[in-house]
Amino acid sequence: MPMFCLMCGAPCNQRPIFHIADRLKMISCHYDIVQCPACGSVQVSPLPSEDEIAGLYPVGYNFKIESSDRGISRAIKMFEWRVFYRSSFQRNYRMLRRAVGRDGFSILDVGCGSGLRLQVFKDAGCEVEGNETSAACVEHIHSIGGIPVHHGRIETLNISRQYDVVTMFALLEHLADPLSVVSAVKKLLKPGGKLVIQVPVVDSIQFKLLGRRSAMVSDMPRHVFIPSLSGLRAFMVREGFAQHSCCPVSLFERATLFALGIMPLSSTPVTYGRSPTVRTLYRVLGWGLTVFPGLLVALMESFTRAGAETVFVFEIKKEV
Repeated sequence: MPMFCLMCGAPCNQRPIFHIADRLKMISCHYDIVQCPACGSVQVSPLPSEDEIAGLYPVGYNFKIESSDRGISRAIKMFEWRVFYRSSFQRNYRMLRRAVGRDGFSILDVGCGSGLRLQVFKDAGCEVEGNETSAACVEHIHSIGGIPVHHGRIETLNISRQYDVVTMFALLEHLADPLSVVSAVKKLLKPGGKLVIQVPVVDSIQFKLLGRRSAMVSDMPRHVFIPSLSGLRAFMVREGFAQHSCCPVSLFERATLFALGIMPLSSTPVTYGRSPTVRTLYRVLGWGLTVFPGLLVALMESFTRAGAETVFVFEIKKEV
């Protein structure tokens, strides 16, 4: 039975380009990775169901700082928060502000994880709300307080208001039915509102260099698909959006992704399940690979249109 591309709708090649196993060992079966000959996007075959996808995420998949963290574990998390996560989220805010053209706008972050990005947006003066399917993440956000969060799949919720900006950071590629989610969030945008999507793309140098070892592929089957630039744009045009702007994520973020491709054992969901000593060793080695060769590859990507992960800003097309 033919499989159709989630982005452009064309039949995918039957012969897989990769065979993969889950590096986090949440599932024992292997998956094929097939490619669309029309737009170049790749996706998992067979496509997992929504219930299967929900069971692929280990405890600790989303970065969070908890009151139970002590000693070296807390020190590592605080270092990563200050050096990596906070600066990345502040950069996200500056990009949103340029797109909207003013401060104090309203945001719904779909797939908000532990809510840390929304906390940065709130501190910058935004009116923030989150949406998350993970009960553990929702509980964590509630324990911190101050950020309203809608629990459940966005396409099944009855949200009665609209927002200046709806964001989906590192979410779309995790969906077996991206069409229903994009259709749902389109209704939540005010006239002139912006939809922000951060996704990995197959056009990146990292994908070409590392292939199945790249961080975006090694997180399959949680990454259900990885779009191409043309595939994502065609998908969004069909859904009534026009591209406002796009840019790769920061140099350091792309360098980190390259490091994770070389040494996936340094990733957050793997290391935080290990002893403090082993965890520290893996994280330090990961930081070293980020500096070299990660930064070198990230610099190379800066001269192309696509980073290993790229942020797109879309707006609803005006009627003519």
